[in-house]
Amino acid sequence: LILVITVLATTNGGRGHGSNYLQPLSIGLAIFVIHLVVAPFTGSGINPARSLASNIFSENGIGGDFFVYIFGPLLASLVGGLLYEFFFSPHYNKAHQKLNGQEMDDI
Repeated sequence: LILVITVLATTNGGRGHGSNYLQPLSIGLAIFVIHLVVAPFTGSGINPARSLASNIFSENGIGGDFFVYIFGPLLASLVGGLLYEFFFSPHYNKAHQKLNGQEMDDI
C-alpha cells in the first residue's frame, strides 16, 4: 500500500514536478523502509512472485496462505489507487491550482 502510494505520488505529472533523479530515489527509499519494518514479521517478503513460488514448491505444497499472495497485492493496489485518487490527489490539485492562480495574479 505504501509502495503503491509512493509510486503514484512520484510519477503523477499533474503535481507540477518534472522527471528527475528523485523519483527513483523516493521509490527505493520506500522499499527500503518497507523492508526495515516488515522483515521481523514476514522475512521481508514484499515480492509476491517470490513468496508465491516458495509456497507452491515447498514440501507441503500449496498451503492455506496461498490466496494471500494473490489477493493481498491486488487488494493493496486497489486500496492504494483509490486512496491516492480520492484523498491525496485532490490535495495536490488544489495546491497546484492555487499556485497557478497566484502566478497569474502576479503578472
